[in-house]
Amino acid sequence: MKEVADFTEKKYISFDGLKRLSDENFERFNRNIDYENFEKNHEIKPNIFKMTILAEHSYSMGSPTENHYRCLVTHPNISEILIQDISVEQWDRINK
Repeated sequence: MKEVADFTEKKYISFDGLKRLSDENFERFNRNIDYENFEKNHEIKPNIFKMTILAEHSYSMGSPTENHYRCLVTHPNISEILIQDISVEQWDRINK
């Protein structure tokens, strides 16, 4: 795993966008948000989340896979820590 400590770009995504990423990456990468439980337990208004890259790596479930980012996902009204793995291409498509 390669840390991306100097990466300062942040992206913003709606809750629906976050759910789509989680669904697309289920069984593809290690970390996905359990959005069904999250939605039951939290009021998510506004529904915009901030994503920040924590690291870049190329393994999933102990096997080599495409390079992807492990992202910290935060919401201004929620203290719970969320982690979502996304492909480099998915990252590039956010906010386009």
